[in-house]
Amino acid sequence: MERMARIFGQEARLIWHMLSICRSESASTNGTNGTTSSDAETMDLSLLEVRARLDILEALLTNQVLKSNPVSELPYPADIVEAKRHELEFWKQLGNFVLHADNDSAPPGAVDDALHILRQVLQQIEARDVLYSIAIARHTGAKTPNFPQNIPPPPPNQDPENDLTKLDIAMRFLSHEARASQQQVIARICDMAQHSWHISRFRVVQPTVTHTMIG
Repeated sequence: MERMARIFGQEARLIWHMLSICRSESASTNGTNGTTSSDAETMDLSLLEVRARLDILEALLTNQVLKSNPVSELPYPADIVEAKRHELEFWKQLGNFVLHADNDSAPPGAVDDALHILRQVLQQIEARDVLYSIAIARHTGAKTPNFPQNIPPPPPNQDPENDLTKLDIAMRFLSHEARASQQQVIARICDMAQHSWHISRFRVVQPTVTHTMIG
């Protein structure tokens, strides 16, 4: 068991390192020689997009509150296909979640609105299900005594609108995905999320902790 934990920790550090490559200066210029202006603009937008999404993911995993939504100002063209529009809406609302979660100055209902819209665009996509479950666990866990350990059981009627029911479903799903997902990136992100719950629910986790969460 200890050996597997070390392996999972090494995998998590490697995965986070690979995800963070988009933040390097070389990512901004690599492969740009010989491209057209249109190609360069598309590549620039793709790079801005992945960097913004990584900022959101890091804030989600480390219990940070962002000062602004990094995807809301990206210059997307008007003629976006429906599937891409749903993808953009998901990340926009996840960005809104980490903008308003645990934020005393957030507009009333902003977090619940973001979570509601997130649920509408999951479309049975595994990565979205996982990130949505992490958001649910973070939001409901913050309101639950003794989270993540020794939390009260959900009500017997499994009321889907009950916070304890939502928390129970999210935690069980993430625990399952951490061991059963066929995608290692998703499995290790689930590990990072679960480990972050045990670091502290009252203290903001520093970004550098992301690399060692399960190491």
